[in-house]
Amino acid sequence: MLSTAIIEDNAIFQNVNSISISTTDRILNKHQMTMKQLYRVPFERNSDRVKELQYQYVHRIMALEGNETPHIL
Repeated sequence: MLSTAIIEDNAIFQNVNSISISTTDRILNKHQMTMKQLYRVPFERNSDRVKELQYQYVHRIMALEGNETPHIL
């Protein structure tokens, strides 16, 4: 998608007919950017209810791991 936009932009990139993924990646890395796609994070993910559920889950797992019987060698 990014390479298509560069090729179609004749005002800035006049004689560019193709651009490789490695060239695009190198330029982005030079400007401290990545090729990862952006996505929307649901607001519910950071709600107080979800955070409390995550907190309870972690404590249950820690309690289960604490109750494990040690292996005898």
